[in-house]
This record gives sequence, C-alpha cells and structure tokens, in this order.
Amino acid sequence: MTWTRLDDGWTDRPVFDDVPYDCRWHYLCLVQFCSRTSRYDGKIRAADARRCSDLPDPVTAMSVLAAAGLIEVGTDGAVTLPKIEEHVPPPSLRDEGRKERQRAEKRRSRLHIRGDHTECLPERCPKAVSEESAEPSSPSRPVLSRLRPGVSTDVSTDSPMTESEWWADQWDREDTVSSDN
Repeated sequence: MTWTRLDDGWTDRPVFDDVPYDCRWHYLCLVQFCSRTSRYDGKIRAADARRCSDLPDPVTAMSVLAAAGLIEVGTDGAVTLPKIEEHVPPPSLRDEGRKERQRAEKRRSRLHIRGDHTECLPERCPKAVSEESAEPSSPSRPVLSRLRPGVSTDVSTDSPMTESEWWADQWDREDTVSSDN
C-alpha cells in the first residue's frame, strides 16, 4: 500500500479553478504514481505520465496541467511535478526496509502466541531460544515446534526427512510415550 498526502483544502486551491475535473484526476494519478513507485523527486517518463490514468486523451490533460503550472514537461517529454514533496510520504516513512521489519515482527509475534519461541528476541522474551541452545545436539531446543510434513529436517543427522518418515517418527514417539505410562 502506498500513501499520498492531500491537504483538506487541496481541491479548493486557486490553481485548480480553470483545470477541468478530468485533468485534476490525471494530476492526482501522476502524484499517486510518484508515491507508488518511490519517485520522490517527481520525475516521470513520458510514457508513464501518459498511461498513469484512464483518460482517453492524457496528452491534452498534461498540456492543461503544464499551462496551470502543476507539471513541467521536459524537451524529451518527461514530466516533473514541482510540488511533489507536498504529497509523497515524509522521509521518516520512506524507509523501504520498514515493511520487511514489520513482517518479521508480526511473524515472531504469531509464533510466540503459539508457544514457539525459536524466533523470539532474547531481550523481549524470557523463553527465547538463545544461540547456545539452538545447537542441534542441545536437548533444550524445541525442535519439533518448527517441523512440518514434507519440509522437515532431522537435526541430529541433518538429512532431509520425507513426509512419510516424519509421520513414522511421530508415530514412534507416540508409542514410546504411551508405553511408558
């Protein structure tokens, strides 16, 4: 999802008085294209500027926008939006790695709620699996919480297990537990 900022009185600005609604729509699409494609400098290739909206005649719309001073058209046809900084996300929200960090935090949170602390951060969770206990030979590591049929690995030998081997291993474990009782 991208963000485009618009002032509450944006459509009431005097610059839009002589600009038809379809041209305003095209301008908004140009602004949104810059936000969506991280073109925070407001520079758009001519082809992208023409096809960013669904207007039947985008060239005329861009001529009207250029006459109103909302865009600048270069000699090569490239378009620049001089006031793009009013609309694109502020620098604090432009961090491209932010989304990946949020996804990782959400994944850790879901695993934590399910009782799997293998992804927990030690400074946030007292049950977090530390690097020392993450060794394959360590019996304290919650190995089975991460295993899934078809993609499991037998950590004691590091050899891949097939799904049928995994289920057989689970069956053997249940037999061992029930025979001990």
